[in-house]
Amino acid sequence: ARVNKHERYLAIEIFEYLAKAYNKKPEKYLALIWLARTHMELNEMNKAEVYLKLMDEGKAPPDKFKSEYNAVYADFFIRKKQYDDAIAKLEEALKTTKKRKDKQRFNYVLAQLWLKKKEFSKASEFFTKVIDLKPRYDMMFNAQISRALSFDVEGKDNDDVKKMLTKMMKDAKNKEFLDQI
Repeated sequence: ARVNKHERYLAIEIFEYLAKAYNKKPEKYLALIWLARTHMELNEMNKAEVYLKLMDEGKAPPDKFKSEYNAVYADFFIRKKQYDDAIAKLEEALKTTKKRKDKQRFNYVLAQLWLKKKEFSKASEFFTKVIDLKPRYDMMFNAQISRALSFDVEGKDNDDVKKMLTKMMKDAKNKEFLDQI
């Protein structure tokens, strides 16, 4: 609640207390993850790195926290513009997550990272995975547009992209977005 209210320094105090109070319990890792996340929001990357490496050096986080840990670590690498490391961490997060929304989000970010690296076929592959996961409307629309933009001329999906765009143009929900399509 403190993080959402933008009371980040109070949140840090609480997370530090929880990490110490639950030192021998799995919940300690959740507090450390939130400590790293909160420090990143404050642009205190060195402090965030300390908490991330603390989890890396000690026992690995329990399985129920691995996905979130890898996602936060990927966010850390993205903020530092270390995209290859971010991709590796996000792929780890994707392997361990069971939540559909997280799968959609991780695949979408992976697609964007591959697009940033100008690896269009990989970007297209991950945008397709997002589309297959049937996300909410705005993410679906953006994934479809981005897939078309990452279109690989020498790829096999030329007709698929044309069909997808044609179908999008005919959909009444997309009437105001025809310029983008």
